[in-house]
Amino acid sequence: MVLQRAGRSNLPIASVTSELTLAELLVKPIRDRDEALVAAYNNLLAGGGEAVATIPISLDILRDAARILAHHKGLKLPDAIHVATAERASCTQILSSDKRLQSGTRLPVWDTHGADLAAFIEMMS
Repeated sequence: MVLQRAGRSNLPIASVTSELTLAELLVKPIRDRDEALVAAYNNLLAGGGEAVATIPISLDILRDAARILAHHKGLKLPDAIHVATAERASCTQILSSDKRLQSGTRLPVWDTHGADLAAFIEMMS
């Protein structure tokens, strides 16, 4: 789904994520045997829907992630894959509750908890 910015601009807003997100999100509902949530995550990220574009983890993304890790020792490989995916997809913002991501990118990282998310939503509307 491509969203339009309300008011200030008619530029489209697209949401993208790495395939890795699906594995990260599925752990808890699988552990909790929450099949409805497993299905919801699968539909959102692997169902071919329009809400979020799921970017495959390519060799180029892995090479970029290695470069990011080489320069930012505080990051883990999954963090670097997410940053590399965002950069390859020409994202302008990252939404994440993982504060470590900020050290691996020049992109603004908006915290999905608390005031950052509210400020992000306000900025985009």
